[in-house]
Amino acid sequence: MIWVISVNLEVDKDDVWVGPEWDRHIAQFGQLGTESCKSFLAGMPDTGASVVMPKCVVPSLPPSLVVWPESPAPFHDADTRFRSAMASVAQADKAPMIVGAVGMDGDAAAQQYQIYNSAEVVAQDGHFAGRYDKIHLVPFGEYVPFRKLLFFVKQITQTLTDMSTGTERKVFTIGDHRYGIFICYESVFGDEIRQFARNGAEVFVNISDDGWYGDTSAPWQHLNMARMRAIENRRWILRDTNNGVTAAIDPYGTVRQSIPRHAVDALPAQYGYSSELTFYTVHGDWLPGLCAILSLALLVWSGRTLLMRVAS
Repeated sequence: MIWVISVNLEVDKDDVWVGPEWDRHIAQFGQLGTESCKSFLAGMPDTGASVVMPKCVVPSLPPSLVVWPESPAPFHDADTRFRSAMASVAQADKAPMIVGAVGMDGDAAAQQYQIYNSAEVVAQDGHFAGRYDKIHLVPFGEYVPFRKLLFFVKQITQTLTDMSTGTERKVFTIGDHRYGIFICYESVFGDEIRQFARNGAEVFVNISDDGWYGDTSAPWQHLNMARMRAIENRRWILRDTNNGVTAAIDPYGTVRQSIPRHAVDALPAQYGYSSELTFYTVHGDWLPGLCAILSLALLVWSGRTLLMRVAS
């Protein structure tokens, strides 16, 4: 069991990231990554879970991983200031990082950038070790499906630039273990998330921006969907959102540790690794497919029987 610092960042539309505010925010978030011994909730927020203060080790050990959520700030991986800041934070915290950012790739042929919703992996020494680009994008949020056909929606989506789709469910080696990262509502799709475990991931990291949902039931539903992915694949999930629910979920879907929503805070969480491949991880959604085949066969058989009766 080792530590991860999962930073709960309350970032709203009125937040300022210009001039000295940039440096102040980066310093604040970097400081959160050093807080490896602090209280947490032993369960889900808003459920009466007890507050636990762990026994602190002096001197404190650096975390094995620092995770920042999806959309913590206007971060672009082509921005030298962003890259320099992340390198400095990783070196100061003495820990590798996973940070939500906008990924950008130049397309020489089209003379434009391809833009992705991404998670950057920054090594402890500050170099950028890799990037996962979100594959399952949100329709009408990150792209407009059938944009030419649905021309009538341009009035409400005219400011929306289509993001590009990632192509690979990458697994990253951090330290001596392998991590699979998925972004936001990709956690809904079990048959897709299992591919990370098939590719060797020993633990999952889910970063998300749940600020869209406000104080509705949606953030809790989103959390419960992520819990199902832990159960299906028998993997720990480190879930980091910018305003909750930030939590560590064990391989049985139990929320072991969390922090309250709507607060700038850090969660020092313990978690483990597994290389087990469950039946679901290997075979996926075979049961719904089997049910569909049986239903179709029953429908054909019923129709054939009815026609024979009519004919006789």
